[in-house]
Formats: sequence, C-alpha cells, structure tokens
Amino acid sequence: MQKKRLVRLLIQTFIFILLLELFLRIIFYQRVGREKLAVFEIAKNIKRKIAGPDLERIYHNFLLARPDSGNQVNKLIAKEAFASNHFEYSPWTEYKNIDFSGKYINTKGLVRKTVPDTFINPDSEAIQTIYFFGGSTMYGINIADRETIASAFVNLYKEQFPAGVSIKVVNYGVSAYHSYNELILLSHLVYSGQKPGIAIMLDGLNDFLMPYAVQKRLPYYYYRLKQASKDRINFKELERINDSTATLFNYPDGYSEETLTDTLSKIYLSNIDQVKKIAAVNNFDAFFFIQPNPFYNYPNKKNDPICDKQQFPLVENAYRILEKKSDSIGNCLFLGNMLVNERGYPFIDRFHYSPSMCLKIAKELVKVVGAKINSRR
Repeated sequence: MQKKRLVRLLIQTFIFILLLELFLRIIFYQRVGREKLAVFEIAKNIKRKIAGPDLERIYHNFLLARPDSGNQVNKLIAKEAFASNHFEYSPWTEYKNIDFSGKYINTKGLVRKTVPDTFINPDSEAIQTIYFFGGSTMYGINIADRETIASAFVNLYKEQFPAGVSIKVVNYGVSAYHSYNELILLSHLVYSGQKPGIAIMLDGLNDFLMPYAVQKRLPYYYYRLKQASKDRINFKELERINDSTATLFNYPDGYSEETLTDTLSKIYLSNIDQVKKIAAVNNFDAFFFIQPNPFYNYPNKKNDPICDKQQFPLVENAYRILEKKSDSIGNCLFLGNMLVNERGYPFIDRFHYSPSMCLKIAKELVKVVGAKINSRR
C-alpha cells in the first residue's frame, strides 16, 4: 500500500511539473531562455531577484585585484560601476553607455573618460589623436577612469617616449561591442569629420562568444531596440523579452562547430580588412590587437579565484586560427598568449581585466603604436 502511494505521488508530481513546464513555455518565451527547461529558467530568475548581486564576493574580488585601494574605495567604484552599466539608443551605433558622472567612472556621448588623456611634449609640433575601440574590456567594466587600458597607454607612452610626439587619447570602448560594431562606429566618426590619426582596436572575445550576433551582424540590444521601434509598442511583449539577448550567444542553426569557427574567423578578418580600407582612403593608421581571455591558454585558470571557469571551444578554436594568421594580417598583434605565465589576478570579474592586466596590455600597445608614431619624426 505504501509503495502504491509513493508511486502515485511520483506520478502526480511528474504530471504537475510537466503541466507547469508547458504553462511556463507559453508565458515565458522559453525559446529565448538559456536553460533547456522553462522551470529551471524561471527558478534561476526568481533566485537572482531574491538574492540580488553577491556584493560581498564582488568586494572581495575587487580587493584581490586592486590591493592598493581600501575597502571603501572599492565599494564606491563598485557602486558607480553598477549605476553606470546601463545603455541607451544612439543613432548609427544602435546603442551606447548612458551618460554618467561620478568620482571614479565618467562617460559622455560615446566616450569613456581617460585619466590622463593627453601627453604634451613642448618640442612636438603636432599632436597625434588616437582612438581606442573595443567592448567592455576596452571600456573598463568595474575599473576607474584612471585604470583603463587607454589611461595606462598615456602614462606608459609618456614614460617610454618623453621626447616623443604629443598624443591625445579617446576611449570609444562600449560594452558588448564586437568588431562590426566598431567598424560602424569608426565609419560614422570618420565620415562625420572626426577622423583619428590612429585607430586601435582590441577584440576577440565578443566576436566568438556571441556567435549568432556576429554571424548576423547584430548589436547586443537588437531585440529590445527592434520592439521599441515598432509603431505600436507592446509593452508587455517588451517586458517579456528582457533576457532575449541570451539568444545572441547561441549557435546559428545549421552550423557545426568547425564551420562556425571558420565563418566567425572570416567575419572578424573581413571587418579588419574594411577598417584597413577606410584607414587607407582617409590617411590614418589602424592597429588590431587580439585580446587575452580566460578561455584560451590560461594554465592557472583553475587556481584563479575570480575568472570564469567555463570552457568555450569556439573561442579556443578561433584563437588557434587567428594566432597562425595574425603575423600575415599586417598591423595585427596576437595577445592571446599573455596569460601563459600569469600567476596574479589578471581579472576583476569573470573576464574583465584588473587594473594590473590593463597595464600589461597597454605596454604591448605602446610598444607597437608608440614606435610607429615616433618613426615618422
């Protein structure tokens, strides 16, 4: 009798879960969820809303990655990072960071503040304007204005070329931009009369972490922008697709791992080629740096308490292709092996760089770009 009750209870539980799953698939738009089952997806969302961000862990990671700053400073930077990490519509580029004014983080228009943003040599007759393009790692998620790659570049350039050409740096990094976003942004700047002397692009992660977005050449906020642009906005529908950007990380239908790797690599190289053509026609130099990330050639990843521990074969396979081809591309430097001997804290969160890693990357950029700028004197 007891076994029959148990079996009946299990059957009833199974039927309940099945009905709940079917119900949630109707109202929850499971096709845009990350989980296979809508039950799991809604459970995760509820858990996130109840728990909120794990602030203690975030502050702990900040202290590890930024040991020269106390807990109070790290909390203030984290507070500003959360408050500023929002986006708004921007013509031509589709979206940008919101304007934000804080003690540590400042953005206005398409520009993240760089501190310092200039080096002036009184003996230099001209000033070279350098535009920095990239995604969230170039923008500088969870780090202060003075800690970004662009800021580190200015300080290091001043040290290495004290008698060099004067420079002015502008950081056009925007979270979730991939190389096609940057191509469009650069085109807009150039053909609206804001041509740089040099363009620097740091890419690689977003171009292979977001396969669907890159293959379709879609911006990160495509779905919400598409809904908002309708003549009649269905606000309930807009609310339901809050997590639809997750689909941009999916594999496009009909692509094997090998085919998709090859396709995305060709798209990235094509975007580089288009930037080169714009640079050649408009008489400025463009440099391309393939960024380090925790998913490629990072032996110490398992011991790193901060970075993402997942594996992304698409990233690994694409990077192997780019590592072989980078030398023949021209003005392209593969930085994907920078983590081989890393034993410190190169990341401040899952895959965004710590201030110390920004400094190391900036050193590589200065070696190449600084030498090029001053070779013309």
